[in-house]
This record gives sequence, structure tokens and C-alpha cells, in this order.
Amino acid sequence: MSAIEKPILKVYEPFANKQLTYICGHVLRSVAPQREEITKNPFKNALEMYRRYRVKPAKGQQVFLHIDGLQYEAVTSAKGFFKFEISTPTGATTIPANVVVKQAREISCKVSVEVSNPDVLIVSDVDDTVLVSHATNIWKKLYLLLTKNHESRKTFEGICDLFGDLTQNAENSKFFYVSSSEWNLYDFLKDFMSFHELPGGVFLLQDLKSGLRDLFKSGRGSHRHKYDKIKHLINFYPEAKFMLIGDSGQHDPFIYRELAEEFPERIKHIFIRDVRKSRREEIRKMSENINQTNVGMSIIAK
Repeated sequence: MSAIEKPILKVYEPFANKQLTYICGHVLRSVAPQREEITKNPFKNALEMYRRYRVKPAKGQQVFLHIDGLQYEAVTSAKGFFKFEISTPTGATTIPANVVVKQAREISCKVSVEVSNPDVLIVSDVDDTVLVSHATNIWKKLYLLLTKNHESRKTFEGICDLFGDLTQNAENSKFFYVSSSEWNLYDFLKDFMSFHELPGGVFLLQDLKSGLRDLFKSGRGSHRHKYDKIKHLINFYPEAKFMLIGDSGQHDPFIYRELAEEFPERIKHIFIRDVRKSRREEIRKMSENINQTNVGMSIIAK
């Protein structure tokens, strides 16, 4: 990155336990400004969504993290992504942190990291689990993605009640949203959850994309990153039990089954929303088999 360019620093919701602290984000060379007003005009919403994918990542950029008088350094990937996984300061309950990028001018982002050791992690997919997306129908998906805003997009009926029941039955719980949506949609998804009064949580999304072609391919490709991210959480919170929530449209049932087979003492229950008729019998049999183990599985009607 040349010194005359103005880097854009984005830091996402961090998380920590008594042993480790995780902070991640992106450094971008350009990012289109977002409109402040909310509009129902489909053409303006399409332009706004295009702006989210009109970004250029900053590869090889040094990023510094300042915590508790110590400095840590990371270097961004080809996608502009950086992460820190460091030891949590002894006895900390809240960690003030400052992420810094130094160029012709220094830019920084201060974050506060809450240290928690939850008994239960509730890990949910987003598309066609919480947010009506029609992920298996490319034309319906693009129509919703391009013409609607975070207020006009719909939630699945009953999802608020399900989340409410889960959090009520597991008071010391923490929410994570692990989705194949790209980091380009982070602000959109955060606004959607807030507007619809869904639980706030940490988002772990797919690699940043750039350009119109990637916008049309949003949410597609390999979903293996979900397995990797959830496995990382299982190792990060070694004492927590897990509730996994997804849908039958793509790969969630098979990823969750694999995790349940690998970590039968850690996965407490799997919830799968039935959105794909052609897989209904296969998922029903999967549920029967899983329910014969220590892991429970429930199928949620569409």
C-alpha cells in the first residue's frame, strides 16, 4: 500500500475468555461511503449493496494491537484480514484495546473486550435460518439481496421465540453467528439483528469479496469454513456446551453432524430448519440417528 492512500480500518466484535483474547478485522485501501438514510427504493438499495462489494483489501499491511501496556503485531492477508489471538491479562474482566494502522497518518480503533466463560455457546447460521434469503434459488436470493434493506428483510417466524427459549434455559450463554455471508455484509447483518431485536453476538463470516461478480456469488462456494470456525470455538471455550442452529438448504446438517461425531460430549443439541423438500427424508433419518446418541437434534418446520 502506498503512503498516499488512506487505509480504512474495520475491527469486528472481539471475544475473550480467562486464557485467550481474539480480535480480528480488515484493512482496506478503499471503501465506498454508505448512505445514512434508509430507503425503500430498490434501485438505491441495489446501489448500496454494490458499494459494499466495491472494496479493495490492503495486503501486507502492518497492524498493531495495544493491550495492557504491551504491543502485538500482525500482517494482513491477501484479503486484508488480520487477527490477534493472545493471552488474556491476568484477572481481567473487561479489556480496553487499541488497534492501530500506521501510514502517512495513523488510524486507530478502540474496542472493549468482555472476558467471559459461558456455560453454553449458541452458534447460529444466518441465511435461511434467521434471515429469509432463498439461498438455494439464485434469482430470488439476488432479488432480496439487491432490492431490500435491513429493515425490509424478513426473519423466519418463530426464530425470536427459539432464541429467547434457548437463552432463558441457559443463562450463562453467548451468541455467535457463523455464516457463509461475506465480511462485506457485516454492518448490514448487525443492523438487521438490531432492528429485529434478535440477540447481539459475535459474527464469524466468509472471506471479503471485491467486485460485481463476487456480489452475484454472495454466500456460495465452499462452506467448510463453518466447520473450521466452530471447531475453533470448541477449542477456545473448552468447558462450554454447544447449541448449533442451521437449515437444510445447504451444508449445515452435514457440518453439524460431523462436529457432533467428533465432539459428542460438547455438542448438546442441533436445530435444523426444514427449507428444502428434496432433503426432508434424508434429514429426518439423520435426526433419528443423532437422537440415539448423547446429542439431540430437532427439525424446525419452515
